[in-house]
Amino acid sequence: MERIGRPTKYTPELASKICKEIALGKSLRAVCRADDMPDISTIYDWFPLYEDFTKQYEKACKDRAEAQYEDLNEINEEAIQYAKTSDFNVQAVMTAYKMKSDNMKWSMSKMIPKKYGDKLDVVSDGEKLQSSTLLVKFDERK
Repeated sequence: MERIGRPTKYTPELASKICKEIALGKSLRAVCRADDMPDISTIYDWFPLYEDFTKQYEKACKDRAEAQYEDLNEINEEAIQYAKTSDFNVQAVMTAYKMKSDNMKWSMSKMIPKKYGDKLDVVSDGEKLQSSTLLVKFDERK
């Protein structure tokens, strides 16, 4: 008798399938909505248990940001073309496109802040600065 329901057992194949969907631009929540995927809580349980999966997932999230970057470019081009050819309520459509673009930019800045974030780190390259170094420079001003 074959068991019917969502998978709960971790397999490398299932992990790859999940990460591939994420890398193509889907959220984990959207991936887990499919009947052949585990519940999102199951995925969260896997993170501390399967280091390889966690690394694969982190890479997929970075890839998702890149996919969203491509989507963002397409959305902007679509909006421009639509605005050029539309005869009705262009403002509402443009507002919707802007909202989607802004949401995507925000999420990209959180997923890969070094590349898409607003704050540029030109001093420390993302590394934590030594507090003693800062104190020495402060003391030299006296």
